Amino acid sequence: MKNSKSFNLPTISVLIFTLVLAMSGNNVARAQVTIGENLEPLDGSILELISTDSSAPRGLRLPLLDNAEVGIFTSRINLLPDDKKEKAIGMLIFNTTTKCTMVWNGTEFKSLCGDVGPAKITPKCGEIRIYPNDGVYPFTPQNYQQGQVIDGLTSFMELPVTVATRGTYYIMARTGNGYSYSQQGTILEVGDHVLNLPGSGTPIYGTGPVFSGPSTNPIDTDTHLDSIVSLMINDEEFIDSIPICLSTTTPAIPVGAATQAAVFTMECSTSFPVVNGVYIVGQPVGSTHNITVKVHVTLAGYYNISAKAAGVEFSRSGTWISANVDELITLYSSGTPTTDGVIPITIKGAKSNGTNGIDTVYCNTSFKVAYRTIKVLGFGTDNYNGVSTTHSMYKIMKSSLNFGTTGIVPTQSISIVDGGSSPSATQFANKIASNNPDIIIIGYNYHPKGDANTTLANFINNKKGFVLMMTENDPSDVSATLSAIMGTTVTVGVKSGTNGGGSVNPFITDNANPLINGPFGDVGGQYWGEDATTTLCVKSVLPSNLISLSSYLSSGEHTIVWKKGGTPEDNNFVYIGDGGFGAGNHIETSKTYFPCAINSSGVPIYKVYRDGTVYNSLFFANVIAYAIDWVHKYKL
Repeated sequence: MKNSKSFNLPTISVLIFTLVLAMSGNNVARAQVTIGENLEPLDGSILELISTDSSAPRGLRLPLLDNAEVGIFTSRINLLPDDKKEKAIGMLIFNTTTKCTMVWNGTEFKSLCGDVGPAKITPKCGEIRIYPNDGVYPFTPQNYQQGQVIDGLTSFMELPVTVATRGTYYIMARTGNGYSYSQQGTILEVGDHVLNLPGSGTPIYGTGPVFSGPSTNPIDTDTHLDSIVSLMINDEEFIDSIPICLSTTTPAIPVGAATQAAVFTMECSTSFPVVNGVYIVGQPVGSTHNITVKVHVTLAGYYNISAKAAGVEFSRSGTWISANVDELITLYSSGTPTTDGVIPITIKGAKSNGTNGIDTVYCNTSFKVAYRTIKVLGFGTDNYNGVSTTHSMYKIMKSSLNFGTTGIVPTQSISIVDGGSSPSATQFANKIASNNPDIIIIGYNYHPKGDANTTLANFINNKKGFVLMMTENDPSDVSATLSAIMGTTVTVGVKSGTNGGGSVNPFITDNANPLINGPFGDVGGQYWGEDATTTLCVKSVLPSNLISLSSYLSSGEHTIVWKKGGTPEDNNFVYIGDGGFGAGNHIETSKTYFPCAINSSGVPIYKVYRDGTVYNSLFFANVIAYAIDWVHKYKL
């Protein structure tokens, strides 16, 4: 026998066969195997791997080889006799360089990510050219300036290369001075090519004085010339080796000194700044997210304007070449919003103080980050609990103008669920437990009783959500509910004086109260209207943490009360003594019922009532706005 060296291919089939011998017993004779579960393999399946633990999923791990190892392995396979080489067909490996699974097809490893691996590229370092340049050999780069953002359209590297193997590429050339050139793509033809690598970043150093923060003394620097300090092509770095792509073979890049800092003012009004884009928690910002700032330039020069809040940054720098002009500047964004709601943000601009120092100009504004989807659970007759799709409360909550991503209160959406008109105490508890609502609305004609009061008090006092309750028919039932919530006796009765449809009741005046003076308007000193029948009120002395938002008599008959504790997390319950407070639509003109008025788009508006103009819908919208913010901050 001829004496020769040999090697065994670590094929998947050999490894699996060995594993099967060790684990599968009688299944080997049948040549059908399931690993991970005691189940019959599907008909036609030789091997099945099943991950059974959903909390700790498992998978099949292939041999991990980088590009160099794939090349070595390919060479070894190609040295095999044809009969053995053919047995390698179908072999799988995972290429750690390209991050792709590859399969041997009989002549080479093919990528399953599109059959294109990394290209083999050699740069022609001595022919690199930087743009913009002076247009005359040796094409000296120009217009690079300290502190001025690189524009990739006009500032780029022209890189001649020789391609030996077609495929994908990622190339980056670094200067070490805050900016670089990069490009990625796919080359499908071997041979000579010229690639353009757009520049990005901002030169940190330049020729002449550098303004350093608020210091009045600039730092002096010598003439600054940049060079390419490293060139990376796929996983190969060309530095101080053959071929050399450093300062000896690439053109030096002169970087000019920063111009003097500009002097300018920033308009801060109802017109500017303008925050553009729809912001959603957890979703990265993009090209549509920016801030337009208007400035008046009194002295030309370098500027830097920036702002940062809730995980999002906005910035822009550059040079103004003209004085005594107005400029509109777009601040570009980066980051991901981390907080929802109306986010305050301060825009800062660095300007000259006239003595080589830097001052800061400020403008305070805000931008809206949409709240998560809010779930509302309604109890009572659907015209009065927010569930009816044709009535005001539903339309107010579902209108994107009010509670959409770009609405008055930015909200991804409001989901509304019908809890039923007269659930038992058990059904009431089950509806709350199964739906986990953020807001509960109780309207005509549902009165929680007994254990339902315990459930409701637990929901409120243990900060599981916000409750708006509007009931009128049974004072004793309402007394029991409010007493359970407040933990002390609260007495409810029929309001004195004029009752019934068309009658009105005054809101308190309090500019600092977010329910009275909220995002949908200030209803302080205005009226709300009774719907059709009777108004209830709290007749007893109010507990210290229950305040009045509408009182009939100076001696104290409180038709709207708000649970307002010493800390905001306790302010999650409002009671209104009229079950039809939120009843209405956009077409009903009666002056004795349906006092909650809206327009055809669901926007809350006032309504002319028999005894005065009423603002039920605006107050309701303010309550929902406050409830959404409360849920965001305090719901457990």
